[in-house]
Amino acid sequence: MAGHISEPTTPPLTPSSLEVDSSLKETPFACMDIEVRDNWSDQVYPDVFTKVTWKKMEEMLYSSNNRPQFQFSAPPDTIATAKPDEGGGPYCHYLNSLSEEFRSKNAQVEYTVKFISLEDKVLDDNASDTSWKYAVPKTCHPDIVAIREYPSEKPSGSPSFWSHFEAIGVASPDRKGDPNAHTAAYVVHHLSARPDYVSTLGILVRPSSFKLFFVNSCRVYRTSGIKWGDAHVAPRVLLAWFWRLYHPEVESSITPNYGMNPPTFDVDVAGFRLIHNVTILFTGDPFDRRTTIMKSVDPDTGSTIVIKEQYLYVGDVAKEGHILDKIHSTGCFPGIIRVLAHGSVLNGGQEVIVRHERPSKDYAERKVRIVLGDSGEGFMKAKTPKEALMVMYDLLEVTRVLYREKKILHRDISCRNVLVRSEAVVLDDCAQAEGMYFSEYLLNKALDKPSVSPLSTRLLLIDFEMADDQSPDVEPDRASKSRAGTPMFEAGPVRSTSKPRAHVFPPMPEVAPGLQESYRNTVSDRVEVFPPNEAEYLSRKDAEGVVVEEKPFRHLLRFDAESVFWVLNWWCIRAKPKRELREEPISQSVWNNFTSASGYRWITKGEYFGYLHSAYKPLSDLLYDIGEHVDGDLGWAKEGGRDKTEYLHEVIQRLILNFLFVHWDAAFINEEKSDEKREQADNWYYRRERYRRDKESYQSSEEECAESPTKKQRTE
Repeated sequence: MAGHISEPTTPPLTPSSLEVDSSLKETPFACMDIEVRDNWSDQVYPDVFTKVTWKKMEEMLYSSNNRPQFQFSAPPDTIATAKPDEGGGPYCHYLNSLSEEFRSKNAQVEYTVKFISLEDKVLDDNASDTSWKYAVPKTCHPDIVAIREYPSEKPSGSPSFWSHFEAIGVASPDRKGDPNAHTAAYVVHHLSARPDYVSTLGILVRPSSFKLFFVNSCRVYRTSGIKWGDAHVAPRVLLAWFWRLYHPEVESSITPNYGMNPPTFDVDVAGFRLIHNVTILFTGDPFDRRTTIMKSVDPDTGSTIVIKEQYLYVGDVAKEGHILDKIHSTGCFPGIIRVLAHGSVLNGGQEVIVRHERPSKDYAERKVRIVLGDSGEGFMKAKTPKEALMVMYDLLEVTRVLYREKKILHRDISCRNVLVRSEAVVLDDCAQAEGMYFSEYLLNKALDKPSVSPLSTRLLLIDFEMADDQSPDVEPDRASKSRAGTPMFEAGPVRSTSKPRAHVFPPMPEVAPGLQESYRNTVSDRVEVFPPNEAEYLSRKDAEGVVVEEKPFRHLLRFDAESVFWVLNWWCIRAKPKRELREEPISQSVWNNFTSASGYRWITKGEYFGYLHSAYKPLSDLLYDIGEHVDGDLGWAKEGGRDKTEYLHEVIQRLILNFLFVHWDAAFINEEKSDEKREQADNWYYRRERYRRDKESYQSSEEECAESPTKKQRTE
C-alpha cells in the first residue's frame, strides 16, 4: 500500500492498516475504535461529508438517465405502525414492499432486491484464509442489508458477505453516538468490498423520517431528514433511490459470482484476458485513491495473478506500470514484482470517472488497473531472524543496483511493500545485472555450503506507485519533488524538515574475518570504492565556518536504505518466539517512538526494558550499530566517502552480512517466530514488572552480601 505525498490529508494509519475482505469484518478503518463509530466523522475523515438537498440527491441518483414514468404512493406517516414481516422488522417490510412495486413495473429486471434485518443474526465468517479474517462482533454490522434474489435456478446474494450487499441500512435506536457516522462508515465499507461498483447506497431509518446516503471515491453525500409522510418529497426521492438500486453504477469489466463462498469476481482485463475467481486481498483508503488489491490462483498451474486498482485524479499519470515496464525492459529484474498489463479501466470504451462538484473547483478521478505476475507473504511473516535479515540484505541489494542501472528510487519502503516468497527463485528470463549478489550466494560461498545462483532470492519488492525515475532525460514532476513514503518507515530527513542533531558518524564497518576473502573475491569493486575511514563529527558549516545552505528536497538513494533499517526494526520489535515463553509486551515508550508519524526516533542498546523480546535480544546490538550510522544526516558529512551515493547501503549490508556470518548457527537467529505479534503494554504492566525486577535484583544483592566473607575471615 502506498504512503503519503507531502502533507497527508488524513491522519496516519496505525501499523495494522485496514484490510477488507469480501466477508463481514470488525471495523471499517484501522484508526477507528471498533465500538465507537463517531470518530469516523470527527477524527478520521472530518471533511468527506457533503450534505445535499433532496433534489440534488435525486439528480445524483438518476445521473443523466431517463427517469421512470411512474411514482410511488405516499408512505405512512410513521413506519413503526407498519406490520413487520417474519424475521424482517418494520423497516424491511416497508422497503420490500417498495422493491416489489418497483420490480413489478420494470419487467426487464431479472432479480428482486430484498431487504433483510441483521439485528439478531449470528454472522459466520466462512473464510478460506483464516490468517487474515476473523469473527465479527454482533454490534459491528449494519441493521439492514439489501441483497439480490434471483429465480431459483440462479444463485442469489448472501446476507453474510459485504460483497453480496446492494445497499446498507442503519435503524437501531440504541446505538451510541452519531447515527450519520455509523451509516456512512458502513456504506463506505461496503464500497470497499464492491470493486465492481463505482458508488454504493445507504439509508438511515427512523420511525418518522429517513436520510439517504450516496458514496463514491470522492465523498459521502447525504440528505437531511425527510419525513415519511411528506407526500411530495418522500415518494419522489425514494423512487430515485430504488431506481439506482436496480440500476447500480457498475464497472462493467468486473462481475461478482453470487453463490460462491467466500465471494469471488471475474475480471476482464482489456488487452490481456478474463481472470476468473478473483478474491479481495486488501483495500486502502476508500477516498482519494480507493486502492483495491485482488488475487486469483490458476487451478491448473498454481500460479498467482494479482490485480491492483486505484482511482487517480484526472491529469495525474498512472506511472507504476510504466516504471515496472522500464525496470524489466532488459529482462526480469531480480526481486521486483513483474507487470503483465496496465492502463485505464473502460466502460463501453469510456474511462470510468467519478466527479465531485465544489464551489472552488470541481475535480474528477479515473480508475486505473495494473495486473502483476508474482505473489508472496508480507515481510512481517518472515519466520526467523535469519530469514528476515537475508531478505533485508537482498532488499538493499535490489534498491542499490536498481538505482545504479535504472536511476529509479522506490520511495515507499515499508513492511507492506516487501514480500517474502515461500522459497528462493531465479527467474528464467532474469536480467543479468552487473555486480548483483544476494545474501544466500555470498554466505554459502563463505560458509562452504552448496553453491546457488548469485541472483537467487526470496525477496519480492512491490508497489512502485511512489517511485521516482531520476534519469537525466526524465523531467521531474511535482510528486517527484515531494516528500513521500509511509511515515513510520520514512528516513529522518524525509519525515522531518528540522536541522539534524549533533552526531558522530562511526567508521565504515570492516568485513568480518573469515568472510573477507569471499567478499573481496566477489565484490572487489565495493572494497575499493569504500575503503576504511575514520569517524566524523557532523557539522553544518564548511571549512571556513560558514553555515551550508540546504539544497531543494529530492529523494535520495540513502533514504531508501534508511527505510530498510526501520522496516527491520519493526519486525524485530513485534517478533516473539513460537515456543511457549512468558509474554513480554512492548513498552509504551518504544511503541510510541516507532509508530509516531513525525519526530525523532531513538535506537537503544538491548538492555532497554520492553524493546525486543529477550529471546531475540542479541539482535539489538546489530540494530544499534546500524542506528549509529542513520542517526545523523549523511547529507552534512564531508569526509571518508560518506557523500557517495551507495555509502549507506554498503554500511548496512556489511553489518547485516557480518552478523549473519558470525551468528549463523546461533539459537536465537534460527528461533522461529510466532504468527502472533507482540503488542503494546500499558504503563501499569511495566510499573509492576520494574518493581518485580528491582525486588529480585535487591534480594540477589542481599544474598551476595550474606555469602561474602567478612574482613576478618578474609584475613584469616
